[in-house]
Amino acid sequence: MKNSKKAFTLIELLVVIAIIGILASMLLPVLAKAKKKANRMKCSNKVGQLQKALSRYSGENEQMYPWYQTAEDAAHQAGETALYAGRAHKRNNSWQKQATQTWNNTDLRPRLARNRGALVHLAGDIRFIFTNATFRDELGTSNSLLSPTDPKCKRTNDQDSKHAHKAAGHMDGWGRSWWNSAYVHQRGLSYGLHKSADELSGSASITLFTRNFEGDNPTGSAANAMNNWTHNWAPVHRTVRVKGVTSAKDEEWIGASGDKRYAMSGLDENQGTLAWADGSVKQVTSIEMQMSIKQNIQHVGATYDPSGQVCRGGWH
Repeated sequence: MKNSKKAFTLIELLVVIAIIGILASMLLPVLAKAKKKANRMKCSNKVGQLQKALSRYSGENEQMYPWYQTAEDAAHQAGETALYAGRAHKRNNSWQKQATQTWNNTDLRPRLARNRGALVHLAGDIRFIFTNATFRDELGTSNSLLSPTDPKCKRTNDQDSKHAHKAAGHMDGWGRSWWNSAYVHQRGLSYGLHKSADELSGSASITLFTRNFEGDNPTGSAANAMNNWTHNWAPVHRTVRVKGVTSAKDEEWIGASGDKRYAMSGLDENQGTLAWADGSVKQVTSIEMQMSIKQNIQHVGATYDPSGQVCRGGWH
């Protein structure tokens, strides 16, 4: 019996391959765009988790964020964090020693309350602030500070979030780096904090944001920041730009082609995320960000420098 099966000719195979190639070239950009959109949504969800942690903290501290604490209250919490970090790293530096001391024999206020450097960092610097026990408990590990839209920060963040300290069970997943206390390295941080955010200001007060903007060097002292405690290390601490107030131009979200220290490859120009003290989170354009910043200025009733100081991660 004669076999009636017919094999594909070379031309037919090439046509099929060409069609598959055309379909793939049409489909891959669509899939990439869908993945990018999904990562932006995951990023927004993470900002929401950070805002929830801030709200929990303020709920446990008379509706105040860390940077609004008095020096004495901030010193008590900073001391607990520094001591716990010291046990994790098996270190006993000046912050750990001062955490157990008072001003003198008659004044029993914590000595750490006089240490401006300790309070500025532990109660107002995004690298240190989330090592506080309330935040650690709410967020799990420092992976909460990494955006899916920011692969450049992933390796450093992985080293931190998967790190096991020398003292087993102490601060694991947080604070692999050390400078007087444990901290999360800025190269592993995708987000930033507004250092004058106010829980009681609700939807008028910006609290958190993705790090993909430029900003100006900070000047002066933030009007509220723990009795004028501020920090001027420019790579992490900045002032958002406001045309006619702090700069000749308004703030803008930068894309992958922008400043390599701050760009997030999964976010294009004109794309970023903000959170507010009322718990809302939104993906916003540059114009929407500018409007939110100016609304914040109007609510505060003052210029936005220095009250517009922020701190955020960056590739430094």
